[in-house]
Amino acid sequence: MCIRTWIVTLKLCILFADLVKIGGYDLFPGFLRDHAEEVRSGTCSLIATSVQNNPFCQERALELGIVPQLLKLLDQDEKESVKIKALYAVSCEYLKNSEFGYIGRLKFFVLICFMCFFFFFFFFF
Repeated sequence: MCIRTWIVTLKLCILFADLVKIGGYDLFPGFLRDHAEEVRSGTCSLIATSVQNNPFCQERALELGIVPQLLKLLDQDEKESVKIKALYAVSCEYLKNSEFGYIGRLKFFVLICFMCFFFFFFFFF
């Protein structure tokens, strides 16, 4: 990675840590329940970006119970764009979070394989 990419990543980590500190993360559960597809999808995308390789934000997301909400969106939401962003957010939270351990990551891998099979089967058959 070039230096510029590292600087941008560092700035984003600081920005998202500040978002957590001022209470911005507390708004996410409500946004995930919003009736507008764009709000739910955008919130999932923002969560994914903020928790990726950022333990401070990962911990806050776990405290607020955001992961179960993302899984509920993944399972029950009618819009594909929301499901895709929710899967992205869960994967960003899950893969680099030490709280889940090896067994948790293995279960998540099985979940991802199942979801890929489901999307492939749903769209091509």
